Amino acid sequence: MLIYWAVTDIDYAHQRTARRIGVMILVVWTLSFLVSVAPLLGWKDPEWGNRLNVEYKCMVSQDVGYQIFATASSFYLPLLVILVLYWRIFQTARKRIRRRQQVNLYYYRLVRRKTPGHKKKRRSEMKREKTRQ
Repeated sequence: MLIYWAVTDIDYAHQRTARRIGVMILVVWTLSFLVSVAPLLGWKDPEWGNRLNVEYKCMVSQDVGYQIFATASSFYLPLLVILVLYWRIFQTARKRIRRRQQVNLYYYRLVRRKTPGHKKKRRSEMKREKTRQ
C-alpha cells in the first residue's frame, strides 16, 4: 500500500498518518489472530482434540470450512491485494512515462524549430547520413 500511495498520490506524505498506518496494522493482526485462534474457539474437526491429547500431534484443524477460511485469508486475499496494487502501479508508471515522452518530444520540436539555420532534412539525406555512419 505504501508503494502504491507513493507512486500514485501526490499528497502521499499527508495521507501517511500514524492513525491510518495503525489501522492497517490492526486489521492485519486481527485477521491473523482470527485465523490462529478459530480452532480454539470451536471451529475444528471432531478428531482435533483426539489428535492433540492422545496422539500428541499438533496439526491444523482439518475442518474444510476452516481450511478454506485460513487459506483464503492468509494467502489468496493478500495475493489479490498485491496483484491489484502492482497492476495499478504499473498503469500509473506507464502513463507517466508516456506523458514524459510527449513532453520531451514537444520540447525537442520546439527547440529544433527555434534553432537558427535549421532546415528540415529530406528523407533521402537522412538515409545517406545513416549509411555513412
